[in-house]
Order: sequence, then C-alpha cells, then structure tokens
Amino acid sequence: MGGYDAALDDAADDLLERRHVARRLHRLLTGTPADWSVRVGLLGDWGEGKSTVAGWTKALVEGDGHLVAWFAPTASATAEDLWAGLASAVLKAADARKIEPQATTRLRAFVTGRDAARRLAEAAKASKATQAIQSAATKFLEIGPGHLKEVRAALGPDRRVVVILDDLDRADPRLLPGLLLALRDVLDLPGYSFLLPFDEDVVAASLQEYNKAWGDGRRFLDKILDFRVRLPAIGLAERRRLFEAETARACPFVPHGAAAGLEEVLPPNPRQLKALARGLSLMEEEARRHRQDELDWRSAICASLLREVDEAFFHAYVEDTFNAFGSDGITRRNRQLERLMDKEKGEQKERERVSGLLDRYAIPRVGMSTDNILQLCGVWLQDVGISDSGRVYRTVRLLTEASEGATWADHDNVLQLFREGTSAEGIAEWVGQQATQRGVTARGLAVTLILALCTGYSSALGIAADTMLASEHAKLLAEAGTSLALLGTLADDGLPSLPPEDVRAIAFPALLSAASQWERYARNTADAEARARELTLLSKWADSAGAQQRVYIEAVESAEGILQRVTGGESRLRATLRTRLAPDGTEALARLEQRGGVEELLRMDGSDLDRTALLDPNGPLWRASAVRGAAAVLVEAPSRPAVQENARRLLDLLWFALRGDIALRATAVPEAFLTSGALGLVWDAATATPLQFRMLEDLRKLRDTFVERGAEEALLPVPAWLRAE
Repeated sequence: MGGYDAALDDAADDLLERRHVARRLHRLLTGTPADWSVRVGLLGDWGEGKSTVAGWTKALVEGDGHLVAWFAPTASATAEDLWAGLASAVLKAADARKIEPQATTRLRAFVTGRDAARRLAEAAKASKATQAIQSAATKFLEIGPGHLKEVRAALGPDRRVVVILDDLDRADPRLLPGLLLALRDVLDLPGYSFLLPFDEDVVAASLQEYNKAWGDGRRFLDKILDFRVRLPAIGLAERRRLFEAETARACPFVPHGAAAGLEEVLPPNPRQLKALARGLSLMEEEARRHRQDELDWRSAICASLLREVDEAFFHAYVEDTFNAFGSDGITRRNRQLERLMDKEKGEQKERERVSGLLDRYAIPRVGMSTDNILQLCGVWLQDVGISDSGRVYRTVRLLTEASEGATWADHDNVLQLFREGTSAEGIAEWVGQQATQRGVTARGLAVTLILALCTGYSSALGIAADTMLASEHAKLLAEAGTSLALLGTLADDGLPSLPPEDVRAIAFPALLSAASQWERYARNTADAEARARELTLLSKWADSAGAQQRVYIEAVESAEGILQRVTGGESRLRATLRTRLAPDGTEALARLEQRGGVEELLRMDGSDLDRTALLDPNGPLWRASAVRGAAAVLVEAPSRPAVQENARRLLDLLWFALRGDIALRATAVPEAFLTSGALGLVWDAATATPLQFRMLEDLRKLRDTFVERGAEEALLPVPAWLRAE
C-alpha cells in the first residue's frame, strides 16, 4: 500500500527501535512444532505501527523459506467475501512461490469459480430449482481445511504457511466472531501460523456487543490467541526522533531541532506524528516567503496540536493568549509577568483560564484529555516567554491563512531588485503580482512593504553601529542608504493602489522614528552623511505634506520624546521639520476655533508645537501683517462661544507655562507673552460674555497672579459681572 500512512518496508527506517518485536514474532510463528498451529496477536492502538512491524516480520519469515499470505478483511461485507479473500491471499502467495500446480488446484477452482457458482446458486433459487441443485451450488462456494492443507504439504515438512490478518480491528464487527472461531477450530491446521495485528480495545468491544456473555471480549480472545505481543510505548526520545525524520521528509524548511523540549506534548502515536508533520508542510508556500527568524516553529508545532482539539477553541486561545495588540493586551502581559514572578499561582490561574475557554466552547474531550490540553497550553506559553508574542501570533496566522502583508523575505527581494536596476515601475509590477498570487490587496501589501523598508533601514543602522572596523561601518551605512534611496523613489512614483502622497504619509512617521534614534551619531563622515540624507528626504516629504499636514505634524511631535533624550536639547531634525510643516501656525490657529481645541494642549501629550505657536507673541500668529492671525479669530469671541472658551483655556495654558508645569522649547515665550499686547487680546476674548458664577473666582485669581508676575493691569480690564460677588 502506498500513501501517507503506508507501512515502512525497510527495517533500516526503524526510528522507534521495534525490530526486536519483529524478531520475537518471527520466533513465535516459525518455532512451533511442525504439526502444531499457532495464533499470535500483535496488539497496539490505531496508528502505532502494527502493520509496519508485521511487514518486517513477513520479510524475516520469508527469508527462512516459509510462505506468507497477507490478507486485510476490511473490504469483506459477508462471510463468503471474507473466506474468498483469505483463499485468494493464500493462492497469490503460493503462485508467487511457484508452488506445484496440483497443490493449488482445488484452491484455484474455488477462487476462480466462485462468481460462477454464486450466479448458479442465485439462478437456482430464482427458478425454484430442487433443493439438491441449490445445495450443490452453495457447497461449491465453501472453503474447507483440505484446500489449505494441500498448499502447506507442497512446502515440505520444515516449512510453514504464515497468514497475516492485518487490520482485523477495521473489519465488519459482525464477521469477527466467526472468523476468530474458525482460526481456533476450522483453520487449526498443522503447519499453519496466524499473525493478527489489531487494537485489542476495539476488537474486545465488538465481541462484547456481539455476545454480552463474553464480558469485555478479552475472555473470548483468551480462547483464540496462543500468544500476545504488545507494541512497546513510544518514549520521549523516540517521539522526537520520528517527528524530526518526518519533518525532514515532508517539510524540510522546518529547522532541525524545532521540537527540542516539546517531546512531552508530541503525540505518542506514529500516525499522529506523521499527520503533524504533514500539517506543517501546508505552510511551505508562506514559509518560503519569510525569513527563518520571522517564524516561531515551536509555536507552529504547539498550535498544530491544539488546533486538533477544536478550531473555535484554538482561535479563541491564540487570540486571548498571544495577540498583545488587542484591547486586553496589557492584561495579557501582566498575566505572563505574574506567571514568572509566582509560578504556582500563575500556573493555577492559567489552568483556570484555559479550562474556562474549554467550557465556553463546550469542547468534547476526544483524542486529548483536559489534562493533556492544559499541559500543552502550559508548555507552549512557558516556551514562548514574555517577549515573542508578535512573532508567535504571526506564525500561528500562517497555519490558517496566507500572509497579508510584506515579509522580511519580500523586503530583501525588493531591495535586491532595486540594486539590480529595477525601476519603480518594475517594483510596482512585482508588488501587484505578489498580491494576486497571495489573494491579498495590493494596497495592504504595499503599505506593509513601505513600513518594512523603514524598519529595515533602522535595523541596518544598528548593525552598522555594532561593527568594529571603520571600513565595514562605512560599507554597511552605504548599504542602508539603498533602503533610503528606494523609499525616495517609491515616494515619487507610488505603488499599486498607493499613490505617492500616501507612500510619503506612511513612510514619514516610520522613517522619522528610525532617524530620531540615531540623530546624535554624526561625528564621523559616514554617520554625518547618513544624517544629511535622512534630513533631506524627510524635509522633502514635509514640504509636500499638503492635505495630510496634520499626519506629519503629529509624527514630529510623537518623535519629540526620543529626540529630546538623544540630543539632550533642541533637536535640529525636529526644529527643521517643525519650521517646514507649520511656518504660519495654521494648525495652532485652528485650535482657537475648534471646541476643546486649546484644552487638548493642557495635557502632557498635547502638541508642543501648537502650544509654542499660540504663546509666542513674536510668532506668525500674532504679527500685524498676518492675513488671518489670532487677533482676527479672537475678535469673534462675543458671537462664537468656542472661541471664548479656547481663549479662557489659553490663559490657563499661559499660567502652567509660567510655572513650568508645561515645558516649551522656547523658554522665554511665556514671559514675553505676559508683557505683550497679545495677552490683552486673549483676555478680552476670554471675558467677552459673562461666565457662570462657579468660574469667576478662578478667573480673578488668575488675573491677580498675572499682574503680580509683571502684566500691565490696563491689558486686563475687569468687566462689571466679574466684580460682582
């Protein structure tokens, strides 16, 4: 038999060290006195390799000159079919050995004449022929001991006929009792040996169903079998050895040794181990699109095993355990930390969590007990640790769906195409082809490719920084520059479903984040040139921000924390981009008109860029030459409540800046604003209409504080409603 579950023919492939079982069976089947019959049971669960061991036994027996007939009764629907199949198997073996024709005459007549005899019997019955004719036709269909004795006699007194009845546990349960009784009685023939590989639990259950008086069926088997040989359990080392051999054959892209340490959760069944390897082979197409360091093959093994429990439970467990980007991400990380800090408590909570998922999905415990499932989940989580959730999640997704985004292998391929002179148009064509082949959107693939190029550039800078030789450092920076050049090209020409302006808006925050990490490294020539290239490209994109200017401004502000840490002061990169992105303070001015626009700036994560623009009396918002500056907006406060509310909040912002609670890059800005006419314009807008009584006391205190700090009282007139108690 061929196929995935075919038995192993060559004993050299014995990775489970079971050849000694075949040798023992050989002795039992052929070492019995010549005039005896013997029946040997080879016991083991489905998929444990009974047919493989039986095959090796067959080779040993035939090597000694004995005749072996192999018969699997699984296709027999009736007792007649069963005996005919057995007779055919013996005849086939005899013909292969070229047994003298007269020894098989009766057996051959039975096999070849069976169909004709059956038709005769049916015709006689249909025509209501005499009982004698019907009986004669039926008799012709019967096989008796004499048919088989002749075959054995032709072999000689020192040779036996060994019949292997394989897959007995898959035969029709109604036929089993008759077959087994015949082995003990009718076929208890001198010189005949029978090897019966079967799952004892299955056969015993079938026999019990047939006759309740046999108890669990094992008592009946005791009457049939002379010997029982049980396949030895597979040890942990054997599990891993067989699994690695199967993965090397079925999926060689899986790294050798991926299952090290997972032996205790690998299936203790050869067929299941082979099925596990075949399941991983389905990942081949995706695996070849990824670098090895992108995938966690140990998680792929654990996930494949858990998926066999239940598909819905599998997805729920993965989402609840490894998707650190979900709404419950912090809780998941805390859960892992707790497990590390208090192992016993963490493991108990983990068992409760997994048990809850099993109950939620009403998982039937078939094939894997609750304890086995908990053990598998525990081993997997412990193996992953706390830092690799992203890689695990990506790997597991590839078990069930194709990669939607660009991989590191895609990143490397595109860079190589660019080095070889492929144009932006050619790269766009490649992206389109890949999207079609994978069944994903071209835009999704293009977006992730842009992000991968930015991340790859940052990684390349890190590798260069860790090199020792100056020549190697310069070479690596030059190679990193290829990523930058490609980004610039794609930002000019675009990609499928991703126009140039979108490429720039996606790439700008990612590249700025990468450049921010390395801004202070500019002392040597190679680093200085890299910083210049980064600034040039980012400035070019900032100049073309257009309608997406807010995306660029927010990216600059988000990078400020990094820039401040690495530079220890004003960042040249940020200052340059800030000037290019908001030279006229347009974004800050819009805050004066949006409800809650200035209140957002009171938070720590508010826009420092907009805070500075609103409080800089010498900036573009407060210049008399501005076509539409802050003064033009504030004068509308009496008729626009949002403007008045923002003006009031701007006074709070000024006070926080004076106290140092909110830091501004230009430290002199708050003091200058306090003594400028701009303060008067804001005060007039903030008091344009009466405030409700709960707000009055705070406003009075704020005015007094400003005056104490140097503001002119004339700039802060007190309306009658503010004087009232």
